[in-house]
Amino acid sequence: MIPPQAFSDPTITANPHILVVLAKHGGHCAFISADPAERHWAEARVVEFCATHSKLLPVQPARSGENPAR
Repeated sequence: MIPPQAFSDPTITANPHILVVLAKHGGHCAFISADPAERHWAEARVVEFCATHSKLLPVQPARSGENPAR
């Protein structure tokens, strides 16, 4: 939907409050995940983000095919 190059702008990459997550296979954040253990992709990323930044939950490694970029 949006080419990854759009997220290489310095106003995005230099902002510590923005986390860009690029999936290997495109789609929309509301799509159902291909992983049956993780029904909704976007919701799972929110929980992962909160776990990473709140230190309240154990951090799960990123799933294959995903490339978090900062």
